[in-house]
Amino acid sequence: MIKALLCDFDGTLANTLPLYVKAYKNTLHVFGFDYSDAWIYKHCFGRTEEAVCNELGIPERVKDFRKVYFSMTNTFSNQVSLFEDVKSVLIEIKKRKIKLAVVSFALRWYIEKMVKDLKLEEFFDLLIAFEDVKNPKPAPDAVLKACNEFGISPSESIVIGDAKNDIFMGKSAGAKTALFFPIEHEDVYDINSLKQTNPDYIIHSWKELEKIL
Repeated sequence: MIKALLCDFDGTLANTLPLYVKAYKNTLHVFGFDYSDAWIYKHCFGRTEEAVCNELGIPERVKDFRKVYFSMTNTFSNQVSLFEDVKSVLIEIKKRKIKLAVVSFALRWYIEKMVKDLKLEEFFDLLIAFEDVKNPKPAPDAVLKACNEFGISPSESIVIGDAKNDIFMGKSAGAKTALFFPIEHEDVYDINSLKQTNPDYIIHSWKELEKIL
């Protein structure tokens, strides 16, 4: 029996991938770089600013890069919307007494802001951000922390996310996993590559998630 749903935020609850592309494109431009969307997907998504700056050959400018990138992210954050049916499904999940947590690679200030702006505060019992665990995704720490907070076994939880690290994180913790692959992600991710992570479920909408809980 599933007692908790642990949700990635970016690209799972909210359609934020276009936001990140804009933020990265503008930030890269400030530092004299001009890369395609495909390059950004491959080299920036799911990575720290330190890793991105190392990739760019400017490791000494991490602090400046982070400041500009966070400013760009904040600028474009009001353009973000939830995926279809997210709220109606969350309402149903709460009715079933299933615990809900956000488990994100993003920093806490951003997650708290987005959850508040998108009016999701009433749904989530717990928010776990990048700095809340010693080892972020794909390590199991965030899942183990959430399950410990809820007083359940990881096997009683399901992790939903749109990226490989979400599935790896859930599997390494002993949780069930659901890969979220909406139509909006077809130009971003290779579904065949994602399938190689062997998630327990592959869903294309939040209504499908409601059926497997």
